[in-house]
Amino acid sequence: MKRFLFVIQRYGLDVDGGAELYCRWLAEHCMLQSQITILTTTARDYISWDNHFEPGQSTINDIPVIRAPVLQSRNINEFNRFTEQILTGSPSEDSQHDWLRAQGPWSPGILEYIRDHHSEYDGLIFFTYLYAPSVLGARIAPRKSILIPTAHDEPVAHLSIFHRLYSEVAGLLFLTPAEQTFVESTYSVAGKPSRLLGTGVDLPESPLRPEDVREKYGINGDILLYIGRVETGKGCGELIRYFNDYRSLHPGTLTLVLAGRRHMPVPDDPAIVCPGYIPDDDLKPLIEASTVVMVPSPFESLSILLLQAFACRKPVIANGHSAVLAGHCRRSNGGLYYETRDEFIETLDLLLKRKELRVQLGQNGQAYVGREYTWASVVGKFHEFVESTLPASRV
Repeated sequence: MKRFLFVIQRYGLDVDGGAELYCRWLAEHCMLQSQITILTTTARDYISWDNHFEPGQSTINDIPVIRAPVLQSRNINEFNRFTEQILTGSPSEDSQHDWLRAQGPWSPGILEYIRDHHSEYDGLIFFTYLYAPSVLGARIAPRKSILIPTAHDEPVAHLSIFHRLYSEVAGLLFLTPAEQTFVESTYSVAGKPSRLLGTGVDLPESPLRPEDVREKYGINGDILLYIGRVETGKGCGELIRYFNDYRSLHPGTLTLVLAGRRHMPVPDDPAIVCPGYIPDDDLKPLIEASTVVMVPSPFESLSILLLQAFACRKPVIANGHSAVLAGHCRRSNGGLYYETRDEFIETLDLLLKRKELRVQLGQNGQAYVGREYTWASVVGKFHEFVESTLPASRV
């Protein structure tokens, strides 16, 4: 079997993050054809990067996981001020590296492991372009490094340290056409091996029924469901404001459920339910209990939530400022999207009033996932790509 080292900033069954979940899914689906090892940090929370897991080697779902400690926590307010300075000036490469270290996770042990052990692997697969493990780790053995960037157009994406990263790696794997278009139009990657990899969609089976989770969380009536980190950067603040504006125009029993770890204030309102990070057993029945699944983030490189909703035949309302989300909705005809408050209100009102439209969109979304997002296809494309792109020997 080929041996691959997957490098990711966080990893674990209870780690909340799309790139982190995708890394775990891909590893678990590729492990029958390859030997996969995960190299990550001891952090669970991406705001502070505080150490949470024990350093050293463990096993998660039969995959070896090697964790290196994080040497400094992040003060998010100081870091945000630093980011403003970086974006408003013409920062030197040294300043950008200082910013990268301040962003975290700063874990020299990851780089030491790559330096000491890269010859033992046929390929190094880096997840997420944004963090130091990818930016600095890929420099150690660039000829055998593949980047899965999970990228979207955000201000820091244009810093020169990231241009260098894209130029150094041996190849690129993308999750959506919109992500691929952004990267190829922004960075000098013409002629570099690349492929649209995509994803499959996993939904843990559950003994629970939709009515069980309604009872558990005390929810009646129609449900607007969001699952993910509850934070302003994911569009949750705007979602709450638009939801309240809709309720002021259309009073009723509508409930907004924000399921995930909270990183922002949420109003104390019985119509807004925040159950926190939900267990796997609650995921599928909660989606099935929902009326509409909301994907409010303006910045997405894939959106696992949207695909899981489609797999459950649930219609989606998405933030149209994200080219990835709008692309999913258009290609699938399984969801609608908005760019303004008024469009949000009109779109939500339309779906709540027309059950037959919700059913049709749900069927379209499920067909889209079944047609384009299967793990058999993803695993095959992954192995074909690394076989053709990376050198044959572990050097």
